[in-house]
This record gives sequence, C-alpha cells and structure tokens, in this order.
Amino acid sequence: MMMWALLLPIIGGILGLAVDASVWYLKKRDLQSTADAAAIAGAYEATFSNRISKANAEVLRNGYDSSSQVTSSIYNPPQSGSFTSDTDAVEVQLAQLQSLAFSRLFMEEAPSVNVRAVAVRLPAGEACVLALDN
Repeated sequence: MMMWALLLPIIGGILGLAVDASVWYLKKRDLQSTADAAAIAGAYEATFSNRISKANAEVLRNGYDSSSQVTSSIYNPPQSGSFTSDTDAVEVQLAQLQSLAFSRLFMEEAPSVNVRAVAVRLPAGEACVLALDN
C-alpha cells in the first residue's frame, strides 16, 4: 500500500505527459496538412502575384486565423531547399505554441510545433492511366 502511494504521483505525471504529447502530435499533423494544402494552392495559382495570397487564404480556410496564434510565413520562391530558384514553387512555414495541460508541472515553456511544406506546379506532360480489373 505504501509503494502504491509513492508511485501514484509518478504514474500520474507520466500519463499526463503522454496525453499532452499525443495532443501535440495530432496538432502537428493537422498543421502539416494545412501547410501542404496551402503550398499546393499557392503553386497551382496561375498568376505569379496571387500565389502568396492564395496560400494565405488556404491557411485561413483551414481555420488558422489570428485567434489561433499561428505564425505563418509564405515565400515565392522558397527561401531554402531545392527549389530556391524556381519561381513556380511556393513554401509555407507554420508555427504554433502548444498548450501545457498536464506537462505544466514538468515544463516551464510551451513547446512550439513548426511545419514546412513546399509545392511546385510542374509543366503538363504525357500522362498514363493504367486500370486493372481482376
């Protein structure tokens, strides 16, 4: 009984940290999906001058406005990576501070989730569709 009383706070802390880490992972996946969609929307915009605004509109459409405390940076052409000289490529970087629900006991600062996506529209070429039927 004494052992259980000593281990209970430790087990509770580990479970709380696991719950927080799971929520952070899910938020990162959601933020990454938004960055991917925004980069694709910007890359498929036909006019050069509207690419950044189209990507920003996609971020807003996915629910990340000023109240969500998401920092967005959108570049055309990208600032880093393989497509820095490609004016058809769009880079979207999103960052969001996460909440400290249970891990507040162990952490002083909230972790930041940072995601990056780059998309480029390639010229149309020959396409092949193969359909197989059993």
